[in-house]
Amino acid sequence: MQLNNTQSMNAFAGMGALSALISGGAQFMGGQQQRGAYGYNAAITRQNAAEKAEVSSDKYTALIGKERSLYAKAGVDISSGSPLLVAMDTASKGAEEEGRITSAGKEEASLEEFYGRQAAFSGTMGGVGTFLSGLSKAGMMTSMAGRGVDPLVMATGWS
Repeated sequence: MQLNNTQSMNAFAGMGALSALISGGAQFMGGQQQRGAYGYNAAITRQNAAEKAEVSSDKYTALIGKERSLYAKAGVDISSGSPLLVAMDTASKGAEEEGRITSAGKEEASLEEFYGRQAAFSGTMGGVGTFLSGLSKAGMMTSMAGRGVDPLVMATGWS
């Protein structure tokens, strides 16, 4: 079976539209996969920050215990005065460090999530642009076919 010029152009246009759809879909999916990877990284960052904060809390709890033990060993009343102030200061420093670790983890995770949203948006826009560009070219080929332009001349520029 032999196709005339119009049928050939329409076939090329159809293949071009299909190619644009596949390419656009691939770009979209790539963006979604990047978003998922950034989301995973954000979750790991939060988990790591929580673990570091817990280690810091344990460290300061142990330090307070050691301070109390040393004061008690020296026969100092730890329930009032300077020993109590030292314990309160140590506890305060521990809480501050834990807060800094947690805050830094949240900020880093939020940034990872932002990058994920940007990747998804970029993939979506790239996919839509590719698809529309392919449809435009397919429409142009269909239009040229309606005017009797030879598909070989159209594709190669040769006459």
